[in-house]
Order: sequence, then structure tokens, then C-alpha cells
Amino acid sequence: MSDVISLVDSLVKDYLSFRGLNATLANFDAETRQERDCKFNVSRVVGELFSAIENHDIDRLHSLWSYFNVNVFSGLSEEQSTMANKLENDVYRLYVITCVQHKQRSKCIQFFEHMCEHLRNNPEWSEWFALPYVIDPRNSLPFRPYFTRQWQHCLVVSLNNFLAIAFDRLEEPLLVRCVNEVLKGGGELSDAEFIRRSQPVSISEDLMDDFAIIAQGPAKRNASKSSLRNLLKNFTGKKEKE
Repeated sequence: MSDVISLVDSLVKDYLSFRGLNATLANFDAETRQERDCKFNVSRVVGELFSAIENHDIDRLHSLWSYFNVNVFSGLSEEQSTMANKLENDVYRLYVITCVQHKQRSKCIQFFEHMCEHLRNNPEWSEWFALPYVIDPRNSLPFRPYFTRQWQHCLVVSLNNFLAIAFDRLEEPLLVRCVNEVLKGGGELSDAEFIRRSQPVSISEDLMDDFAIIAQGPAKRNASKSSLRNLLKNFTGKKEKE
């Protein structure tokens, strides 16, 4: 899998270079050098969430969770979606609890101002809007249980386990699947499917010959698999030398 990801990265870099998108290429190259995992790294993602909490960065925290809602949690079952919503509430609760513990009352108030539209119709948060104005929330209901290390530890464990399951269910991107099919030689793409997945671009003569063979039918298509695989492997080798 890691070899396929490396190849896809090389293809993307080559495309960005061809388009002259140099700033995008530089950012992409920098990020891929830092992160070599094929999928989301659960520990790193949880670390980012807790870093945003510790630094009282509600914009970053909300941005991360909104990304998960759209790109990770959208395909979950109803039961799993309910769990995702519960964890979201708990993560935001930990944020405001941390603000109180760090004596950052202004950050706590800022949270409710920033998240008002998101939380005001949620009955689980109706009492929490008073938190910044409670004199001793550590000993006041309903806030007291959330100040305990036991609750916070359970949240960390639940978050790690849930994200690991959610990330494992993610489908590989289309580009990765296409490259994987070519490299493995497993399963043939129909003419219509190939056209759907591909866009006409200026490419080498060797590759154009392979496309012509694909259009001629299954017999000659089988003979072309090897050359397609070799082309992609040669491309990877060329990029590694560069």
C-alpha cells in the first residue's frame, strides 16, 4: 500500500509541476515528507485535537471536527453517528473545562460566542452557557463530573478507539484505486469505465499506444497491462532518482 501511495504522490507532484502550481507543489511536498502514513494516524489526530484544546484555539478545534463530520463520519451507521455526536459534545465540554482550569474565563466566554449558533438548539448545552459565570463550577452540577481525571481519561480512550474504527472504514481515493488496479493487473477496466475515470491530457507516446490498445478490446488489452505497469514503475524510479 505504501508503494502505491508513494507513486500517487509522485504523479500528483508531476501534475502540479506541469501546471506551474509551484506554491501548491511546495506545500504538498513539505506535508508528504512529514507524514508517511497511508491513512490517518489516530494518535497524531488526537494529539492535534488536544493541542487545540490546551492552546484554547476554538477555531482550530471546530475546523478539525467539521472536517471529520464531512469527510470521515458521513458514511457511518446511525448508531456510530450518534456516538460521533456524543464525542463532539464531550470534546467541546473538555475545551471549556480546560479554559476554567487554566483560569481563562475570557476564552470560555469566547467559546460560547463563537459556537452559539452551533449549540444553542442543543438541549445538552442549555445549562452550560452559564459556566463562565459560575463561581465554583468544580463543585457545581452539572459541571462537577467533567472536572474529574476519570472522565477525561475515558474521553481520551473512547476518542482513540472511535477514530480508529472510523478511519479504518474510509474508502481509498479514486486515484489510488486506479493506480492500484494497474500495478496489480487485477480486474480490467471497461472502455466506458476507463473514459469515466480519465481525462484527455498531453502524455507520452508509449502511454498513448497503451490507450489505443485498451480501445481495441480485451485481447490486446491484456497484452498492454505489462507495459502500463512498467510505465508507472519507471515513473516511480525516475522520481526517486530526482
